[in-house]
Amino acid sequence: METQLTRSKAGAYWALACTMLFGACTVDGLEPVDPSNNPNPGDPVETLPGNGAGFEPAFEGQTRGPGASTATPLEVSMIVQDTQLYKPWSFKFISQTQLLVTQKNGIIRLVTTDGHVGEPLSGVPAVFFNDNISGSNAGLFDIALDPDVALNRTIYLSYSKGNANGSRLTVARAKVDVANNRLTDVTEIYQTTPAIAGAAVYGGRLLFDGQGYLLVSTGARHRNDSRYMSQNLDASIGKILRIDRNGNAAPGNPFAGIQGALPEIWVYGIRSPLGMAFHPHTGELWETEHGPKGGDELNIIKPGVNYGWPIISYGIMYDGTPVGRGIHQTPGSDPAVYYFDPNNLTGGGITQHPDMEQPRYYWDPSVAPGGITFYDSDVISEWKYNLFVCALNGKHLIRLILKDGKVIGEERFLEDQGVRLRDVQMGPDGALYVISDTNEGRIYRISKQ
Repeated sequence: METQLTRSKAGAYWALACTMLFGACTVDGLEPVDPSNNPNPGDPVETLPGNGAGFEPAFEGQTRGPGASTATPLEVSMIVQDTQLYKPWSFKFISQTQLLVTQKNGIIRLVTTDGHVGEPLSGVPAVFFNDNISGSNAGLFDIALDPDVALNRTIYLSYSKGNANGSRLTVARAKVDVANNRLTDVTEIYQTTPAIAGAAVYGGRLLFDGQGYLLVSTGARHRNDSRYMSQNLDASIGKILRIDRNGNAAPGNPFAGIQGALPEIWVYGIRSPLGMAFHPHTGELWETEHGPKGGDELNIIKPGVNYGWPIISYGIMYDGTPVGRGIHQTPGSDPAVYYFDPNNLTGGGITQHPDMEQPRYYWDPSVAPGGITFYDSDVISEWKYNLFVCALNGKHLIRLILKDGKVIGEERFLEDQGVRLRDVQMGPDGALYVISDTNEGRIYRISKQ
């Protein structure tokens, strides 16, 4: 094994020295994608009506950006379609041809790009998973490779832990033994606070920054007695956190030393964050999160910033009531502290606040954005630095063309497949790989013809 790998390449190549042999599988083929799938380039690709709230964007191009079409001839193939791969959530390349894939039901498998689905790894920590609960998001979520994975074989996992009466997003560290198909030295390093009843909206995306610290996205848990905590600095739900590899607050975090504030908080005012990626050229951290009914967001994340949930939103609640109704600020609190009063259901329904950040882009109606990745290859040169977003409810893969922090073009792929798409990564070969959030998990490959 090479010991001089750069951090950016280490995650892709550390397993090349492993001695596993896989049998070949037949690849299911699909018809090549039609690059002219937008009949009127420049018109928005979204043609469905919005949520009916009548909100106006804060600036031109903040929503329903112009459509775009890829000129490069593309080919789409489905390399995996397997009932063993139940609701895959995340994946990472650990060699040129091997993927480490997490499943919502608490299983991790090695899958190869020629379609072989391996047996479950042993040693995976127990997760709270119950798909019989209506609206449940609980389960095993993301996987992140340690920046020094080529040397230490260490990965990080996020998952829900507890039960329907109280559960938390949890982060654990482990070592991968590929040759023996197992995890070892599993150590829990972080849990969100407080524990919340139910099984919804955990977040769970993991991403290492350039300093070697772990960013953790946490959801607002979708309850009247929890969503206001996204604004409160004494709770770690509804935030993006920044911790070290032992789960401690990373140095340099913006709220360190502020009385009553958790030092691990990086930003706050977040709802349901399922996508995070660094722009490979600018270094900016981009994030996607679900709104309620409408108002899914694309944000550039800056330390210490308040992203507004649930005080501002371009969505409405699922029952049609305004976002923020019944949420009030404690008089005289500084930093502001919020609470929910079921006997005073006033307020809400605003999209802007002078102390809260606007999304760079939002979707209405909701597409339910999942995993995201930036394209950083010259194989398809027109995609260079474009952002790709999986849409769960929208059932398509979104390509966003960005300029000066704004969306200037949007394109959709895989609409004809009719499946919820969960995560996307660029492979070592310059192709995009996309997994589906389905009982019979699928992995698609989108490549240059």
